[in-house]
Amino acid sequence: MPNDAELQYGVSVTQRLSRWLHEIPIPHTTLTDKDLTLNTLRDVKVLILGYNPNPKLRTSATLECYRNRGGKLIVFYATDPKLANIMGMRLGPYKSATGRHYWSGMRLGSKPKEGYPTRIYQRSHSIRPVYPISRNAQIIALWENERGKPTDLPAVMQSDRGT
Repeated sequence: MPNDAELQYGVSVTQRLSRWLHEIPIPHTTLTDKDLTLNTLRDVKVLILGYNPNPKLRTSATLECYRNRGGKLIVFYATDPKLANIMGMRLGPYKSATGRHYWSGMRLGSKPKEGYPTRIYQRSHSIRPVYPISRNAQIIALWENERGKPTDLPAVMQSDRGT
């Protein structure tokens, strides 16, 4: 992380995700970037990256090897083009809301998969859309504007490599 504030935010996101997984309950282990090795990921089927805006080169290489041997990734926030590419996606340009405008949530397609919500509420003043580049990647949710109307900006992508 570039500074202590980002580091603390990353820690708080990780703790929140861990708490939610415990509540469901889904057994899991929390790893730091330093703990992230192919050995520690040997038996991991799904790896969740809650807040990894700019993984180091070593981390990106580990994630690519993990992905290539069949591991799945769930990425909530990242701005690394290499990580997007690993997942069969490409990052679009950063977008910032102006004035009273913002994105209010994410709306899933007209027929979401079983168990998926139709809408995810999340007020955001900046986003980084992600677009499919592999034939197995698809947009499964679009951002909504402040009035709850869908935009053409992808909010959630899914591929055979992860979400």
